[in-house]
Amino acid sequence: IIFYDKEIGNAPLLESLSTYDATVVYSYKLLNGMAINIPTDKNILEAIEYFKSIKGVLSVEPDRKLELMNQKSTPTVKIM
Repeated sequence: IIFYDKEIGNAPLLESLSTYDATVVYSYKLLNGMAINIPTDKNILEAIEYFKSIKGVLSVEPDRKLELMNQKSTPTVKIM
């Protein structure tokens, strides 16, 4: 997942994706970010460092699944 500066825009990032043979999986337009897919012959840590060096990129994080945990009980608050 890559987030970029809104003022700079995503043009430098999109150009770098082409250079790196990476593709956009999903664009988070309201968050100024995108999920990308890198080629299987590329190392994820090297890819992260590469995209961090692109003008306007604010952060680069590996994508991962997150699961919400279901809370079965409601917390109790005592007022004294």
